[in-house]
Amino acid sequence: MISEQELEALLQQLNHQKRSWIQVDLQARILLLQQCLHLISVHAQDWVAQACQIKKIDPHSNRAAEEWLTGPMSLCRYLRLLMDSLQQIQRPLPTATAVNGQATVGVFPSSFLESLLWPGFRAEIWIDPKYPPSRGESYRHFPDQGAVTLVLGAGNVTSLAPCDALHQLLVEQSVTLLKLNPCLQELESCFKTILHPLIQAGFLAIVAGDADRGQWLSQHPLVERIHLTGSSKTYAMLQRQVSAFSPPKPITAELGCVTPILVVPGAWTAQDLSYQARQIASALTYNGGFNCNTPQVLITSREWPLRQELLNRLQQELEQISPYHPLIPGAEIRQQQFRAHYPQAQALGPVSSGGLPWVLIRDLSPSPEEFALQTEAFCGVLAEVSLPTRNASSFLQEAVAFVNDHVWGTLSCMILIDPQTSRSLKSQLQQAIADLRYGGIAINCWSAVLYSLMTTTWGAFPREDPRNEISSGNGWVHNTFLLDHPQKSIVYAPWRLPFTPPWFSDHRQARTMAQLLTDFEAQPGWLKLPSIWTLALKG
Repeated sequence: MISEQELEALLQQLNHQKRSWIQVDLQARILLLQQCLHLISVHAQDWVAQACQIKKIDPHSNRAAEEWLTGPMSLCRYLRLLMDSLQQIQRPLPTATAVNGQATVGVFPSSFLESLLWPGFRAEIWIDPKYPPSRGESYRHFPDQGAVTLVLGAGNVTSLAPCDALHQLLVEQSVTLLKLNPCLQELESCFKTILHPLIQAGFLAIVAGDADRGQWLSQHPLVERIHLTGSSKTYAMLQRQVSAFSPPKPITAELGCVTPILVVPGAWTAQDLSYQARQIASALTYNGGFNCNTPQVLITSREWPLRQELLNRLQQELEQISPYHPLIPGAEIRQQQFRAHYPQAQALGPVSSGGLPWVLIRDLSPSPEEFALQTEAFCGVLAEVSLPTRNASSFLQEAVAFVNDHVWGTLSCMILIDPQTSRSLKSQLQQAIADLRYGGIAINCWSAVLYSLMTTTWGAFPREDPRNEISSGNGWVHNTFLLDHPQKSIVYAPWRLPFTPPWFSDHRQARTMAQLLTDFEAQPGWLKLPSIWTLALKG
């Protein structure tokens, strides 16, 4: 591990370069990003192999697709789209108006190729109603002095920490020191290789280290800002550590969420029930459930005739998905706490040495004090809460109020609503989207899609009063359109896709398809689409 003397030298170098960075013009920045994008393509295989070794995944299995999609593919897409925006920063925004009068900006698909790759998907960003739509404020009004930001990286998804660091560098205009989470510190060499152009220029540094190292860095006088992806407990501790500074160091953070799925009752077919059970199970188990957008609460209507059938099919799906090695420390203890609170909890999945089962808790009370509604599990736990609603319209209204007021967190949520019900409740659905206080809302797909699109924002719903509880965090990442003052992002997906999405746990060609998608995102092209389509249909 790097010594404090070496860390001091890195911070001195970054401090020296912070003024130089804000003077680097757009074309020079784009060139640096192009070089990094090329290096990611060259070293993607090594990145995934290392990630699979860390997570004890067979690199030749379909489960390795997760490390392709959330690793090199995500970072390739982020860099490419950010370069596009820097080249087109003066282009007018495609604006519209939401049902409540709020300005929205369509951000996906951003090209015809994307519309072919993601048929039926679209996404938009809703702008804070206090501001008109605009973009690139940080490129119109550069800071005079620059800044040094410490990024405390997450330990669950391998592209997350590099993306956060690049956001600070390229959007917040701050040179950056990225401290990797101990869970992923073995990727230090890989990240230094793929981001070498920025490191060599003195604008980025990457180090490994434990919590004590993070504490030392956060209190260093040359660190002027901090960005954290982690837990609310870590945030509170960090805030106490830097409170002595005057003025206080600004901290932005993404702190997780008890992610809800609102299941709007409707006349679902057997195919609908099967597809949505697969979708929910896949979202719950992806990366072992170690995601800030892993669904944790299923909100259903108590009077819906198909409620038990959906739960039974979901249970059947979970029984077939092999458990993961618990990467994140404390996962076993957290799961034991949930099972102790709820004796009716079902432990599901094939028995595996060292793996954690999936936990399904049926018929939870809708009491706001429920442990499962106020505590993020982060270990593959899903609790079902049924509301005593008369019909789909009343369910939508009551479910929105319930998750807004009684479920912890404001990061992201999902709504599952069939086409017939969606058409009959068109205005109510739009009002529900307007009323939901979440930074990301996914209609008919997992909210992780919002994370992976990169054109959308990723972050908690803004607090009206900064003195209020931090909840899921503050600030945004991604947002490659460089929109100013976003409030939330929405993605709309087809009710049922004609092929198996690559993030579904039962995709039969997932690993190969993930590799093709990584290659496509690094350099999109028409000739790459037929192979992707073929594997999608075989999935």
